[in-house]
Amino acid sequence: MIETPTTPTTSVPSRLRRAAMGVLISIGAISVLWVNLSALQGMNGILRVALVLASIALLHYGIKCVARAFAGPAFDIGFWLCVLWLLVLGAAALLADILPLGEYRDTSKTIMLIGNATPDLFSSHPLGTNNFALDLLARAIYGARASLLTVSFAVAVSVVVGGFIGMVSGYYRGWTDSTTSILTSAVLSIPPVVLLVALATVLGTPTTITESALKNGIALAVVGTPAIIRLSRANTMVFTQREFVLASRSMGASSLRVLRKELLPNVILPVLSYAFILFALLVV
Repeated sequence: MIETPTTPTTSVPSRLRRAAMGVLISIGAISVLWVNLSALQGMNGILRVALVLASIALLHYGIKCVARAFAGPAFDIGFWLCVLWLLVLGAAALLADILPLGEYRDTSKTIMLIGNATPDLFSSHPLGTNNFALDLLARAIYGARASLLTVSFAVAVSVVVGGFIGMVSGYYRGWTDSTTSILTSAVLSIPPVVLLVALATVLGTPTTITESALKNGIALAVVGTPAIIRLSRANTMVFTQREFVLASRSMGASSLRVLRKELLPNVILPVLSYAFILFALLVV
């Protein structure tokens, strides 16, 4: 009789001890970070930076200990911290109007304030102010709102339009593929900044956030669509030769059904993966 090896499980007391240790480490890291940012204003800058980095590293380790004690050793703390940061960033951009932020636009309301205030996390201006005494944190959050709206629209257009054109050209080939390749190569041959400046001149200067998201989003979509087209086209050409596509076509399935049922679920995955990279590039 052959015995199958079993994976050892961590006992409940051991997990609780590890979670308690993680909590203590996290509390200690937060305490050191708090003291460093609030009380040690006169300390050497290099030493303060070292203490901050050490506190962040300990906090990361403490959170990882707590999470893995309850969720198991396969829990990816880095991934979930990234997700949390994206959620916080998106929520701040969406809820900027109701957040207790300083003045970010009207200089008449800050005329009596001193400009170029230094950053202080425990003041009303955590990131300081500019020379007009406008709050930099508020300006960053409202700027993030415009950037996220613009790039979300641009990436959505790039994925939909570029994915469709790439799949059609990769599936039908012939003159459709040749025309698509020539157009994408022509757009990619132009430096992106030069192309964006030209499109901004043609589209005009936006006056509202909605108009900015629309006009700048269209310009950024023109820049991002050719790469999506090429990625979608290449994957379509690969999957078109796979057995399940050939079997579907031999059974009499129409081209539209093959594109929609067989190719789209397989092509959309690498396209969406690249869309996240494109999102970051277009924000920059």
